[in-house]
Amino acid sequence: MIDLSTARERVKDYLLRMERQMSAFGSALQGYKDPHHRLVILKEYDYEFGWVFSYNTEQYVATGDRSYALAGNAPIIVDRADGQLYGTGTAYPLDHFIAEYRRGVRRRAEQIASPEPPLPDSGSSAQVHRPLDWLPAPVSRSGR
Repeated sequence: MIDLSTARERVKDYLLRMERQMSAFGSALQGYKDPHHRLVILKEYDYEFGWVFSYNTEQYVATGDRSYALAGNAPIIVDRADGQLYGTGTAYPLDHFIAEYRRGVRRRAEQIASPEPPLPDSGSSAQVHRPLDWLPAPVSRSGR
C-alpha cells in the first residue's frame, strides 16, 4: 500500500525518464535546436483504486501556449495497492479507461511507452530501422 506522496514521486521519476527519451530523440522541426522539455504533473485525481495523473510540459503549464503542449500524453494511473504505474490512452475519454481499469484491464505504463527502449543485441540480426523501400508506390489519381 502506498500513499499519494509516494505515488507522486513515482510519476515524477517516470516523467524524468520520458524527458530523457524525448531529448535523445531530438526534434523533427527544422532549425529547432533544443528539444528538451521538462514534464510536470498537471492534475491529480483521487479514486478508490489509486490516483490518476495528467501531465504536460512545464512551458505549457506556465504560459498556456498550445505550441508548447504535448499531444498523445495519456494520463497515468498509480495503483495504491501495488504501487505500479499503468497507462490509459487518448482514443477515448478518461472515464472509458477508468472503467476498464476497474474491470481489471491493466496496461503497465512502461509497456505502453517505454521510457528507455532496449538496445538491440550486437549479435542480433534484428533490423532497428526499416528502409523506406518497403512503402508501396504512390497511386496516381489522374486515372493513368
